[in-house]
Amino acid sequence: MSEKPLPVGGRLGFAGIESRILRLPLSKPQPNGSVGDLVAVAAEAGFNGVAVPVYASGRICWPNESHGRRPRPWPEAALGLGDLLPLVCAAASQAGLLVYGCASLLNLDESLGAVPRLLRRWQVETERSPGFSDGPYYLCSNRPEVRRFLGDVMSAMVSAYPVDGVILDTFAVPGQFCAPAQALCRCAACSSAVDRSLLFDLRKLTSDPDDDRYRRWSEWQVQRLGDFLSGLIGRMIAGRRGLRILLEVPPEAEAHPAMREWMEQRLVHGAISREASSDAASQHALLRFVCRETGWDEKEFHTAVNSPHPESDGIVIRCASWPDADALVLLQSAFGQPARPAEGDPLASVIEILDSAGLQGRRGPEAGTLRHIREVLDSTDARHPDLLADLASDCWHVASSARDDLAAVAGSAARLLQLAALL
Repeated sequence: MSEKPLPVGGRLGFAGIESRILRLPLSKPQPNGSVGDLVAVAAEAGFNGVAVPVYASGRICWPNESHGRRPRPWPEAALGLGDLLPLVCAAASQAGLLVYGCASLLNLDESLGAVPRLLRRWQVETERSPGFSDGPYYLCSNRPEVRRFLGDVMSAMVSAYPVDGVILDTFAVPGQFCAPAQALCRCAACSSAVDRSLLFDLRKLTSDPDDDRYRRWSEWQVQRLGDFLSGLIGRMIAGRRGLRILLEVPPEAEAHPAMREWMEQRLVHGAISREASSDAASQHALLRFVCRETGWDEKEFHTAVNSPHPESDGIVIRCASWPDADALVLLQSAFGQPARPAEGDPLASVIEILDSAGLQGRRGPEAGTLRHIREVLDSTDARHPDLLADLASDCWHVASSARDDLAAVAGSAARLLQLAALL
């Protein structure tokens, strides 16, 4: 696949293609409305995707007793959200919405007494650096037990439920990407690994950017984090082909070179950020989403949806509480025209983008190249990964050479073709 850099800009919404994901909170639904009714109203309001918690605060948020052999080790109790995930999957399928499972990987409940005993034992062996806040609590992704456990949980979930994608957040301890890092774990797993790999005693390390040992540790711990994510994502994709993986990027990580490298290497398919600045690492992902938090006041919701995010391909509306279907139906005008989620069927989105560009009435080599690509997409071989990669490379060439709106058209098409090749 072509490794050409991603140009900034080129929002997909100009062709009626925009991802609109309603992210539901970690709480029980309103007692006066069903999950099916809420998802149906969300579709009418303009959303084309819904996200629901599947793992958070050290708890599994889906019924894990009803689908055969459970992975080991497994916490002794789930969160008690009933059949929320299967209900959302069924309702979303009927309404034509994509379903994302949200996993807060490393954070635990602020009260350790509420955390499953198994994870609590892993956490208390993690010593936190001086100055690090007292809570909430986190797991160390360098521990082999943590990696196996999270891999077991997430691979079981994607195998058992028809989710279209997974949103990963809290994949790092807050402060881990800072320089100097505010989160310096000295647990047995980290100490042993540093002793083998870097040949010094982690317990004697101080957060001094001028210390060569600290510089080497800083690079090492981010590399280990990338290895953790790569292994976890690999297990999930092996369990469900075509799974879309989105990474919620913390603000402190946007300027980190490792984050940009992960995006360029296609570790994930898309990135969710608070802001979509042109120099952010998340802008180098195939799909770029902006997250907005809002309540259900109509004016507040309209402000969140319509606030500028010109360089993004979609928006994630994060709810602090479960919306009421009667309130949600009042917000149907917020999104404007209906839109298709870019990640739903990337090739169909490419075709729609190219068709909207009026290629038949244009002259010049760039328009000719895009017309040829459009014709190839009608062939029976159009879904072959190698062909898609070649077409994406041709689109990047047009994006770099065109001097008109075809540059944005070609850039958007190239990203979606690369996504289609990965899926």
